[in-house]
Amino acid sequence: RIESLSRETAAKLREVWDELGLSEEERTRQLGSLIEAVEQVFVQKLTDECALRDEYINAAVDLEKEINEISEQLGMERNYFPGGNSGNLMLKLTWLRSHLVDFKNVKAERLSTLNQMKEKLVTIWNELGHTREDDLLEVENFLILDGI
Repeated sequence: RIESLSRETAAKLREVWDELGLSEEERTRQLGSLIEAVEQVFVQKLTDECALRDEYINAAVDLEKEINEISEQLGMERNYFPGGNSGNLMLKLTWLRSHLVDFKNVKAERLSTLNQMKEKLVTIWNELGHTREDDLLEVENFLILDGI
């Protein structure tokens, strides 16, 4: 497609330049300007795509880090992207986001259960005549307990 576009454009330009009566020197200068402009478009496109790739790589690193943190908090083993570090970055990001949502859901369920347990403990604590809730553990400390 690029080659045919280049040939068609060159042929049309020769016709226009013939009509204008441009010298070979002027034609060479015009063609040089055109080639420079095309090169700039190509370079810019490559730069943009490389920047996008780098954003995807950085996003994947951030997702991996967050998954690892939650995995450690929960004491659960995590899965790794089947494609490893090569392959389709869009697919990897989708997979990582899905995996992170799964971990966040487990964490939310555990936090909910722990908050319910804490409320029951506070009630029992108060029924036993104690008034300070400070003595109870913070909910986040329960996250890695087995069986929760």
